[in-house]
Parts: sequence; structure tokens; C-alpha cells
Amino acid sequence: MFHAKLIDRLHTDYGYTGSALAYIYSYLGGPSQVVQVGSALRSKADLVLCVPQGLVLGPLFFLSYVAPAASLISDLGLAHIAYADDLTLYFDASWRPDKSVDDFAACALLVHNWFLHNDLMLNPSMSDPMYVGSKTQLKHPPGHSGRIASSRVPLSTSVKLLGVTFDPRMTFDSHVTDICRVAQHRVRTLQHVRALLDISYARLLATALIGSKLDCYNSVLTGLFKNTILRLQRVQNSHRGWFLVDL
Repeated sequence: MFHAKLIDRLHTDYGYTGSALAYIYSYLGGPSQVVQVGSALRSKADLVLCVPQGLVLGPLFFLSYVAPAASLISDLGLAHIAYADDLTLYFDASWRPDKSVDDFAACALLVHNWFLHNDLMLNPSMSDPMYVGSKTQLKHPPGHSGRIASSRVPLSTSVKLLGVTFDPRMTFDSHVTDICRVAQHRVRTLQHVRALLDISYARLLATALIGSKLDCYNSVLTGLFKNTILRLQRVQNSHRGWFLVDL
């Protein structure tokens, strides 16, 4: 993204003026970056089209840069979620499914063209269309797969958004499976060194590596089937005897 366009949008759309705008312009104007690995030092490269990697303000700058695209989506009657460079469109297809999908395809094409005119690229191969509904509704989905930027993209059986895996019936079975797989792997890994740890360090590692994984995004699990929650409980029980009691 061009710095000049970003500065213009911060001023026009968000009202940045005076010293605040000058500070951002000073920061973006003329920075350079070098990479060093051991004694090898790469030559300096000027940054004229982007912001430094790892910058806390980077996601906010990007969202400010693509703000007109978000307004375009809203004007076309679709809803969206934007986080950093991830853009998710969603719509209700229960009333007129085929027309809703066509409207989505038209919106995606307009967003794609907007990105092209603003020095960005919307990559259809990195997009994952998915229908969400009841078991009965999913038996009769619209008659064609999603189209993104004139490219036909096959339907996905799951979509990962901000760390949460969504499935067509919103059972979160795939999400729970991912959590259990990672947590169990960490349990088995820590078992190899458990005998070398005292109880305080064992509890610290269990909380940091296993408990945090089980608790992450747990608000989306509210109201799920008991059997789904029980799978997470089994993982928690499996590490309790190893790491929460003194050996």
C-alpha cells in the first residue's frame, strides 16, 4: 500500500490533522530495513510501499487503507468482518439462495477490482467459501459453488477465522478436534521431562502450554453438545495426574 494514499485516507476518512498526521507521515516517510543473520548483513532496503513487519500499528494502518472497500461491501447489502489483512463476507441465503450467491459474487468482483486499483491483490485461491445451515438446509444448497473475482472456488468443509475452525453445521467438532490434537501432543511432549521438574514448574508449564490451549476461544463453545465438551474434559483430565500432583 502506498504511503501517500494511506495518509490521505487517514486525513479524509478519519479526520487526522496537525501533529498527529505529521507524526505518522514522518514515521512512514523514508524508513529502511536491514536483515542480519550471524555475520551476514543484507544491504539496506528502503520501504516505500509498506510498513515494517511486526509493527503494532500495521493492522490498523491496513484497515484504514482498505476502509473504502468496507464501505462498498456495506453499500451492497452484505455484512463483513475485517481483521488485519483478513476479510470475511457473509450473507443470509435462506430466502433466495441463488440470487444471494450471485449478489455475493458481484460484490466479491467489485472488491477485487477495488483492490487492483489500489495496488493490492485479492487472491481467490486463498479464499474459502462455505455454506452454513441446518442438516436439512445443507442437503439442498444453491446449485453452484462460490465465485470470487470471476474464478470458481470449490466449497470448503471448514473455514478457520481468527483461530476458530467453523464447520457448515456450526457444531465446532473440527475446532474441538484441533484443540484436542494439539493439547494431547503437548501432554505427551511434557511427559518426557516431567520427572525432571518439580511441582511448581510442572504446573506452570501445564497451565501455559495445555490449559491455555483448552481455554482459548472457549466462549464459542457455549451451548454445544455435552459429548463435544466431554472431549475437552478428557484432555484436561489426562494431564492433571501428570502435572498437577507431586510425583
